Amino acid sequence: MLQPDIEIYIKDTSLNAIRDWLGSNFDAIEEGQHKGNSYHFQSFINGESIPVLVVEKAAGKHFTSVWFDSSATPWNDDLSCARSAHQTLGRTVRCNGGFWEDGSEDMDSWMEISEQGEHQVEWIQASS
Repeated sequence: MLQPDIEIYIKDTSLNAIRDWLGSNFDAIEEGQHKGNSYHFQSFINGESIPVLVVEKAAGKHFTSVWFDSSATPWNDDLSCARSAHQTLGRTVRCNGGFWEDGSEDMDSWMEISEQGEHQVEWIQASS
């Protein structure tokens, strides 16, 4: 089952590296508005336009959020997207470990993909 959207968190990476990773997975990427730590992109694949929001320091000082507001991405779920990002960028990537839906018990189930492999982590995001 396809997720309605995809979101991953990439540790200690640059906006340029993320932009290059996006470019390797989509037919085209257009940069949009930039405000503070937030960068809007429009990605295109198979005639579909997919909004992408990249937020640096979204989870603490080290993790950058990449959110695809569409189910038409090259990935079926957060985990397959995280695997792609880790393979290309060589960085630790975290994502929700379960399929998101209201009332789901998997909402706080986090997976981490790193050089140590894939494993579930407890991730409490501090509010600042």
